[in-house]
Amino acid sequence: RYRLPLQRGADRAAAGALREPWLDAILRAECGAAGAVLLDVGANCGQTLLRAAAINPRLRYLGCEPNPTAAGYLQALVAGNRLPNCTVLCCALAARPGVGRLTGRTPVDPSATLIANFRAPEPSLLHTDVLLEVGDQLLEHLAIERLDLVKIDVEGGEAEALHGLERSLRRHRPVVVCEVLRSHTPDHPSHGFRQASKRDLEQFFAALGYQSFGI
Repeated sequence: RYRLPLQRGADRAAAGALREPWLDAILRAECGAAGAVLLDVGANCGQTLLRAAAINPRLRYLGCEPNPTAAGYLQALVAGNRLPNCTVLCCALAARPGVGRLTGRTPVDPSATLIANFRAPEPSLLHTDVLLEVGDQLLEHLAIERLDLVKIDVEGGEAEALHGLERSLRRHRPVVVCEVLRSHTPDHPSHGFRQASKRDLEQFFAALGYQSFGI
């Protein structure tokens, strides 16, 4: 059992860890061993962390979450449950360092995105400027010598995050679980971007010798 800090919206998001039962099998297979390392890109409020820690309480966990409200909640979750070996970084992963604009419907929206018009223009959305960091550089700075699983859930920013992790993928050959949202109809503002991103991901993984499977 875990203690969930009470914060409107964030505690409900963390409780969403009960969803996606297929993820448990992957976490057991890739993160159950001593010394295993999980990189959680788009960690939100700790949904993946809670499931992974239940399987391996000594897991080395690295969570990247650009939303400062969600990252703060995740840090409180780690502290409140005294979870060891956990590092939470308030940033998005990208191919180059910089600043991006995160857009979402709520302060801890798990579907928040850095991609303009990714779903549709919605003027009432919340906007937050966030840091962009290169994953390879972060892992080198943290002296990570092993990487077993990379989970990516970044609402359209998958290719950017992965290009910034290319050296680490070549070196450690982790399993990668990456959400890729389907394309909308051709008249949707993000259709062209989604199609191009999908092709980029296919070419990226093929060049690294990875095989792709749908879940």
